Amino acid sequence: SVKQWSEGIGEKFDAAAIAARMKRAGVTQVIWYDKWIDGLVFRKTKTTTYVTARDFLGELAPECRKQGIKLVIYFNTFYDGNPEFAQWAAVDQRGNPITFSRFWPENLLSIFSPFRAKALEQIRELVADYGVDGLYLDVPGYALISYDQWTREAFRKTVGKDVDDAGLVDRRRFAIQSAVQWNQEVAEFVHRLN
Repeated sequence: SVKQWSEGIGEKFDAAAIAARMKRAGVTQVIWYDKWIDGLVFRKTKTTTYVTARDFLGELAPECRKQGIKLVIYFNTFYDGNPEFAQWAAVDQRGNPITFSRFWPENLLSIFSPFRAKALEQIRELVADYGVDGLYLDVPGYALISYDQWTREAFRKTVGKDVDDAGLVDRRRFAIQSAVQWNQEVAEFVHRLN
């Protein structure tokens, strides 16, 4: 399992050596993983226990600052395989979670569910607690259709009809608008923090 794998990961991780080597190589900015599609967080967080045993970002961030290297954090928002968040999955008409792909069967989480607050808190921690220089929000698209209760309600409020009564144009517009609004919300949130 991912959780078992995370226990021993990075035993030889040396943040000072990595930052010094990047500086010698002329690196001025690095993108570092915080949360990939599997949902495992590589630092301390109050939002979940689905984390690595070691706080990699807590070790790396100060070393990057010492070396003058900008630290941008990779953060996968919509897809998250964290089992603690599975209750907020976007679902198809049969109630099955919508996944990224059959090769990466991680859940698409409803950005309209309580997961939204978890994601914003994770972002707040990155900016306020770790002082990162930027965020790379990956997989910014949202599902054309989801039948979870939160997305259905957001769809009704936004489009003015139930998802079952909407055509492809309305569904596509809603999906794009949802992703754009989320990215704008995150940008405004980060700017308020820093």
